Amino acid sequence: MILRGNMLSYLMLICATVSWGGAFVAAKVVVGELHPLVAATGRFWLAFFCLLPFMLWKERGKAKVALKDWPILIFLGLTGVFLYNVLFFKGLQISAAMDGSLLVACGPVFTVVLSGIILKERINIRQALGFIISLTGVIVIVTKGHPASLVGWDLNPGDIMLTISVLAWSLYSIGGKIA
Repeated sequence: MILRGNMLSYLMLICATVSWGGAFVAAKVVVGELHPLVAATGRFWLAFFCLLPFMLWKERGKAKVALKDWPILIFLGLTGVFLYNVLFFKGLQISAAMDGSLLVACGPVFTVVLSGIILKERINIRQALGFIISLTGVIVIVTKGHPASLVGWDLNPGDIMLTISVLAWSLYSIGGKIA
């Protein structure tokens, strides 16, 4: 039985999932009307202006950035804001929204693998099982249950851009651990 106190948490999780799922279809519609760079810039500014009041309220003037933190902040902005968004929108301009959602679903897998390589983090058994299950699911969906079709799979430029956007997001996530 779901406790009343948990109901808000579950509702918020459902809203997050619906928002993430809808982002691919919405982005596909947006790039039909706007250049991907304009769409990415608009997405950034919309998020900035929505989050700014919360930051000002929460930090109350204490949000100052030390000079030594600027290199990592620039790296985070380049990978997680600029590269991810521009390649996401440009990739969806060429590829199907479903392709984008499947490729972005590989993000946690890329992040775990890159964290192991870059940060020397150990991958535990649960992460390895999650990695295998996630990758298997993507392969089954992409190949429609025929993994042998990957041998002759023709990636279009949009899929490559979406994959690079996922790698950029993974690097952003790893950079966040460093910061």
